[in-house]
Amino acid sequence: MLVSWLVSGHLEKLGKKFGKHKEDIDKWVNGVVERIKQKITDTYKKMGCVAVVEWYSMTLGEYSVVLTNSQKLVVKSDSYTCTCQKWQMTGLPCCHSLTVIAKANLWAYDFVDPTYKAETHHRIYNQVVHLTETHDMGTVDDSTGHVVGGNKLDDDYSYCILPPCNG
Repeated sequence: MLVSWLVSGHLEKLGKKFGKHKEDIDKWVNGVVERIKQKITDTYKKMGCVAVVEWYSMTLGEYSVVLTNSQKLVVKSDSYTCTCQKWQMTGLPCCHSLTVIAKANLWAYDFVDPTYKAETHHRIYNQVVHLTETHDMGTVDDSTGHVVGGNKLDDDYSYCILPPCNG
C-alpha cells in the first residue's frame, strides 16, 4: 500500500472524528462532558465529611474547613486550592471546596479546570483537517525502483529512489 494513501485515509478518519466530537461538545450539560458532571455529583455526596466552614480571609477567598474527624483544612477558592491537594491534582473541586462553594452560593462548574470545559474543547477541535491530494502523485515501480507517473520535479531528475544517506 502506498504511504500517501495510508496518510490520506488516516487524515479522513481524523477529520470525521473531529467533526463528530465537535457535534458532541454542543450536547454537554453545564459545559462539561457527562463523565465530569458525574464526578462532581459523586463528590457532592461526600460533603457530609465537613462539619464547619469558617472564613479566614474574605478578601483572599480563604476558608477554614473542619471535618467531622476534627481535622482542619484550608480552602482557597480564588486560587482553586485545598490542603487535601485533590483539587490541584485533578482540576475538579474536592468535597471540602464544594462545601465552601455551596456555602457561598456559587456555581461548582465555574471552579472546574478549563481543560474539562466545552470552550477549551471547541478551540482544540476547531482545527480543519486538510486531506492530502493524491491525484498527481507518482508510484514506485517495484521491479526498477523508478518513480512512474505524477508531476515531473525537474528534467534532470532521474526519478530513481535511492537509499538514505548515512553521512
